[in-house]
Amino acid sequence: MLIAVLVLVILLAAWGLLRELLHFDKVEAGWVLLGIFALTLLPIVLLLLEGIGAAGGSVEIGQVKVALTDAAGAQTLVLAPPNVAPNTVIADSGSQRIIEGLRRAGTSKIVVVSLQDGHAWWESRLLILCVGAVRLGQPQVIVFTATRQNRPDQFVGWAHPNEIRDRLLGANADFGAAHDTAMGLSAAARQMHALGTDITQSPRVSNKRYIVYPGVAGFLNPFLEEQMLADALAAGENDSHREISLSRLKDLLNPVLRKGYVDRTDPDAEWFRKALRSNEEYLAITDAGTYVGLMTRAEVVTEVLLALASTKR
Repeated sequence: MLIAVLVLVILLAAWGLLRELLHFDKVEAGWVLLGIFALTLLPIVLLLLEGIGAAGGSVEIGQVKVALTDAAGAQTLVLAPPNVAPNTVIADSGSQRIIEGLRRAGTSKIVVVSLQDGHAWWESRLLILCVGAVRLGQPQVIVFTATRQNRPDQFVGWAHPNEIRDRLLGANADFGAAHDTAMGLSAAARQMHALGTDITQSPRVSNKRYIVYPGVAGFLNPFLEEQMLADALAAGENDSHREISLSRLKDLLNPVLRKGYVDRTDPDAEWFRKALRSNEEYLAITDAGTYVGLMTRAEVVTEVLLALASTKR
């Protein structure tokens, strides 16, 4: 309790100092103060919850586990489309499905990439997805699942799109060259459009059908950068594309792949400890290894509190 009070004093003092030094006097203080109090109370809440869990029979932990699993499953997630079929070039239907996935994910924070048996995704397609996610700001998190021991949709880990993009670009020089070319052409196209130039007449743009927004004359394709990247990647696809198996995913992303999870089948004490003590930004909720959803630490604590309250009625 003393630590919580000390943290509160420090945070309030820091906020007052920042308002003066950084001229935050116009910032609405109500939400900031609410956040400070929430941060202060969080350790107390965690201690209370762990105390309840340690009490044994006083709470039906099984009900809490089921409630949290159900809450995670109720989140709306967009499943990103896999490769269409082997030997299809990335500039055709395969990339179109990736970009359609980006279009659908425009309001979603999380997307799920199912690697299935290791033949569902190419690195080049994943790069397009991540480049678009970084540029558009959505989705913010990509979750990977795969088939393990003949069991589909097993949780593997999650990472932010910018981390995945950087790892892919760093692992393949051809990807880096294609990315730089696509971004340069896209910037030039947008500048020409702003100046009123007919971009479709530019000799530098080879795939002109992707320049304008489909069906809307005079508007640039909002996914122009991703279409340009797909076009640039297609030139070297036979040499540089590679399917993403579980082992390949770990080779590429292990330094940035977060693997924290809490499973409904975990023993009660272990489940409670993992659910409330995770230091990761997000915690995966699984059921016998099968991915159910991804929740922030605050969301996990909130759902556990609600479930505990309902078991007391």
